[in-house]
Amino acid sequence: MDREEAGATTIHKRFYTGYFAAVMATGIVSTALALYHHWWVSDVLMAAAVGWYLVLCAVYTSRLTSYPKRMWEDFKDPSKTFGFFTIVAGSNVLAVRFLVSHWLGLSVVLGTIGLASWAVLFYTAMT
Repeated sequence: MDREEAGATTIHKRFYTGYFAAVMATGIVSTALALYHHWWVSDVLMAAAVGWYLVLCAVYTSRLTSYPKRMWEDFKDPSKTFGFFTIVAGSNVLAVRFLVSHWLGLSVVLGTIGLASWAVLFYTAMT
């Protein structure tokens, strides 16, 4: 039994590809609140979104390194592939939120991650 089969009952096997939607939605609400100058609520939501983003990045990276075959199967499955596009949206929503707060460096980094993720996912989904 290989490593993939031995650990098949872990959360990594069934980890939903669209969990970054939570980051995206929270970031959108945070940005809207910031635009209406409700800074403290916006900052709390931004912190939550950033926390989720970091945790999800760690989980997805762990899944990619531990179960690359399962991850590749998700990339090839049209019912799961497009869930990965929430990574693009989550990254770019956080980039916009940081831009609203004048954190240009983080905005550029997250925007670049979003663009690179989009390019890879678009190529994967369309081939």
